[in-house]
Amino acid sequence: MPEAAPSLQVLRFGAFELDLRAGELRKQGLKIKLQEKPLQILALLLDNPGQAVTREELRQQLWTVDTFVDFDHGVNTAINKLREALGDSAENPRFIETLPRHGYRFIAEVDSGAGVRDRRQGRRWLIGLTGVAGTVILLFAYWVMAPQRPPRVLSSTQLTYDGVMKFPPVLTDGSRVYFTGPAGVYEVSVAGGEPARLATPNRVFYSPSKLAAISADGSELLFQSYEGNIHYGPLWAVPTVSGTARRVSGVTSADAAWLPDGQRIVYASGHALYVVRIDGTASRRLVTVNGTPSWMRWSPDGHLLRFTVTDPKTNVQRLWEVGAEGSGLHPLLPGWNNTAGECCGTWTADGKYFVFQSMRNFRSDIWAIREKPGIFRKPKPTPVQLTRGPLSFEGPQPGKNGRKIFAVGTQRRGELLRYDIRSKQFVTYLQGISVDGVDFSRDGQWITYVAVPEGTLWRSKLDGSERLQLSFPPMMAFMPRWSPDGMRIAFVGISPGRPYTAYILSADGGKLEEIVPRLGDPGWLADGNSVVLGTDPAEHKFSESFKGTIQIMDLKSRQVSTMPGSEGLYDPLPSPDGHYVAALRAGPETLWVFDFSKSKWFELDKIPVDFWKWSSDSKYIYFNSFENEPWLCRLRVADAHLDRLASLKGIRQTGVFGWPWSGVTPDGSPLVLRDIGTSEIYSVDVDLP
Repeated sequence: MPEAAPSLQVLRFGAFELDLRAGELRKQGLKIKLQEKPLQILALLLDNPGQAVTREELRQQLWTVDTFVDFDHGVNTAINKLREALGDSAENPRFIETLPRHGYRFIAEVDSGAGVRDRRQGRRWLIGLTGVAGTVILLFAYWVMAPQRPPRVLSSTQLTYDGVMKFPPVLTDGSRVYFTGPAGVYEVSVAGGEPARLATPNRVFYSPSKLAAISADGSELLFQSYEGNIHYGPLWAVPTVSGTARRVSGVTSADAAWLPDGQRIVYASGHALYVVRIDGTASRRLVTVNGTPSWMRWSPDGHLLRFTVTDPKTNVQRLWEVGAEGSGLHPLLPGWNNTAGECCGTWTADGKYFVFQSMRNFRSDIWAIREKPGIFRKPKPTPVQLTRGPLSFEGPQPGKNGRKIFAVGTQRRGELLRYDIRSKQFVTYLQGISVDGVDFSRDGQWITYVAVPEGTLWRSKLDGSERLQLSFPPMMAFMPRWSPDGMRIAFVGISPGRPYTAYILSADGGKLEEIVPRLGDPGWLADGNSVVLGTDPAEHKFSESFKGTIQIMDLKSRQVSTMPGSEGLYDPLPSPDGHYVAALRAGPETLWVFDFSKSKWFELDKIPVDFWKWSSDSKYIYFNSFENEPWLCRLRVADAHLDRLASLKGIRQTGVFGWPWSGVTPDGSPLVLRDIGTSEIYSVDVDLP
């Protein structure tokens, strides 16, 4: 219980002092008139600063028994007068705080006035403490304001050496790394070694399939198959060690990923993302996007989903984010890269970083975003680049310990080969340069081609002299074709953020002439004044529902007309003699020919065709066929007679986009670009502070 009579004679607080011996309250030396009861209450409160003084204690010490009935009114009046004298307020107290239904407390600092020496010693101690505190504050401020150490690559280790093509995603369960190869899914130790094909039921690989995702505990993989369609198909869950593969009932998807709980899956179908239980029940639409979603990855806490959206018109990829319930859909990095090409992101296991790949100048590198910077620090949304040439890294996957990132490291490089029909052997051609899209002028003296992997357009004499670069980065050239008079070259130009576009330029270089945006595959008609063009290949041409057509453009009048009966056809190429136009039928990818003399299309053969070319005499069409096994073939136009010229089994092919390009010389010798580049799994050691 508080003492009634304070032991000290002068008590100071703020601008006030209470002289108990004289019974006076003074403010800056001037006496303030105050009645006895308010003065006594103030003395009792000052003698017990910071402590609660109850109304009962006030009654016992300051009111006699015979005044008990007047106490409540008396104490309220005294407190009000005291606050008035101090300029205090009950609502915003500086000195006296009301404790409802309990009492009062003096909350300001009180100086007892006892001993100048003690006060000086206290001030010295306070100054010292303040100095230490100031130093601590400065150090803390520096720690908060100083830039954090950026994430960085320490070293890298090549895990595979087999030279076989590998495709992302790269997934890990902590001890092994999983990836897709040309003949299925493979696994290799995180320390490296010989890859082994993963033992899975054959029915999973009945049709083309790919590795999609791995569960959080590493016990199951998701396989995306494409039965009956190049873009969609059944989804399978396959154990990593042993057990029975099971199809996710009722799901037809393009890509999929596990949720962190291991009981549900998010999958992409059309322009939407869906969440479904592993048994195929309780499916619900999560979100719809303007594009094609893929590569979905959840944050470790399951609160956020990030994924890649591909624009169907420009083929540009961007990263997007949405909440677990489908709210808050937005692009992850708006305006960060003017020529956006970001995809394939994954969180680290602790959720501290998000790593992804970004395509710039048609090569990709790994970048990282800091997600959890720590206490008192704000995250820096600007991504940090981790890798830089010469390898292009794809499909980054952080390791379980947060100190490694696994990825496919590629470096495209080819060797140009000619198939000698007489000796039935492949031999180097043009010193084995790394080029595709090789096309010859009508007189056979000049060639044009696209350098691999740079994607730049060149022309030179057949002997390699008078070599001239015609296009420059960041544009990538594709499918160059000489005009009949050998004065111009038509080609497809692909630039970041721009649609697939056909161009014409002089064989001596100079300004590009744009033909028509979103029309490509330019081929010269015999008069040299018109070109045939295919509909934008970014549309869904790999299905029988494709409605594209073949166009003819008069280069002088700029008038465009549609070839009759060409619906569902693409990739047109006129014959050198001008009698025909050949094109591919979407869906089955079979070859059709338009005969100008009959104004009619006819199917030349039912064999699936890829990268095809007319012979110089217009009698044959050369092409790649991948029916059962890869072959170099030719079809005779007059009677559709098929010749299988050479097996491509065991020959890895490549091209500027990694596609297996082939062509033909003026004397009828097939050309291929053999892949001599690298495509291996790498482990990148990183420091992620």
